Amino acid sequence: DHRDLHSFPTRRSSDLVYFLVDVSNGMLFGSGSKLKAEYSAEVICALSHLILTSGDKVGLVMFGDKITKFLRPGNGREQYFKETKFLSDSNLYGGGFGLSKAIEFVLGDVKNPYSVFFIVSDFISLRRKHEQELKFLTSKFETIALMVRDPFDENIPPVSFQFAIQDPFSNHQMIFDPTVAGEPYRQKVLQQKKILEEIFEKSHVDLFELSTDKKFAPLLVTFLKRRAKGERV
Repeated sequence: DHRDLHSFPTRRSSDLVYFLVDVSNGMLFGSGSKLKAEYSAEVICALSHLILTSGDKVGLVMFGDKITKFLRPGNGREQYFKETKFLSDSNLYGGGFGLSKAIEFVLGDVKNPYSVFFIVSDFISLRRKHEQELKFLTSKFETIALMVRDPFDENIPPVSFQFAIQDPFSNHQMIFDPTVAGEPYRQKVLQQKKILEEIFEKSHVDLFELSTDKKFAPLLVTFLKRRAKGERV
């Protein structure tokens, strides 16, 4: 995936690129070979390598219900190694979804108006109350949302057996029967994603969706080429 991105001609729209990364409990889920957190880390590392190679600087903000790590923007191989080290540190993951605190933190710390923010999350816990905060962020900085979803976040396979599911934030458990609740679940997901799209559109945040069961490089190349031409998505 990294190699596929290397040929992309970058557009030098900014000297500073920050990755604002959700490391809450909700990202520690995976129905396949990778957790959403692992997949997100691979995406961030691939993009960071591309950005650093172009001569720009990369910064990292990891947040659960608090800021677990802040890496100020830097360049070169040392910065890349620091970023990959923090993203692979399991001690920095867990907790609730604290996007409000994360936005408050970066608005208070980041002063360069030419900064760009990539917010990386599944955004399952995003609510309309976050809309105003996102508007504050986009009023100062260009902002892009990378939504990373697991296939089970979208649809439960129609299997004939029941299984237990657990809320990653409250630890509340329940028995799930796909034959009964599968379709209502899918409809609820579609409804929630429509709300997300409305929030991001009103906040002037470009939304790009990725799934952990698909290679991200071809999709990102298409997305970034459109951004390089000044197009919104």
